[in-house]
Amino acid sequence: MRKQTPPDNDPLKSPAERALPWSLRDTWIGVGLLALVVAAGSAIRSSGGDSILYQTFGIVALELGLLIPVVVILWWRRVKWIELGFRRFEGRAMTLGCGLILAAYVVVIVNNTVLWIFHIPTQGAELIHRFATLKSPVGLVLAAVIIAP
Repeated sequence: MRKQTPPDNDPLKSPAERALPWSLRDTWIGVGLLALVVAAGSAIRSSGGDSILYQTFGIVALELGLLIPVVVILWWRRVKWIELGFRRFEGRAMTLGCGLILAAYVVVIVNNTVLWIFHIPTQGAELIHRFATLKSPVGLVLAAVIIAP
């Protein structure tokens, strides 16, 4: 009988050097849970609420719901978050990241202001128009989740 080796949890090794702490079966269970979360989010979205606030809350809730399969599989297999690359970070890295995000917002605002001044239509306006004409998000979800990949 062959002796099983425990998963290699050495955080100093690269992901390619470590054994995966989950199986192919766990991956398919996660995909199934992901499909359930997306179906539930689509059902809730199509059940009503046409206000922008309701739609925005629905999008945020669905995005957070996409973490459910990851959390379930990690809890089930007793895997630590470090296995997915989540580690402590330095304060300098957080400051740099927030500064770069703010700088990016300034660039986007300046860009959109220039486009608005010269009456050049933006892609964002077209997307908002397209999303507003959707009767149901099912087609969009199928295109984004299944067809595009």
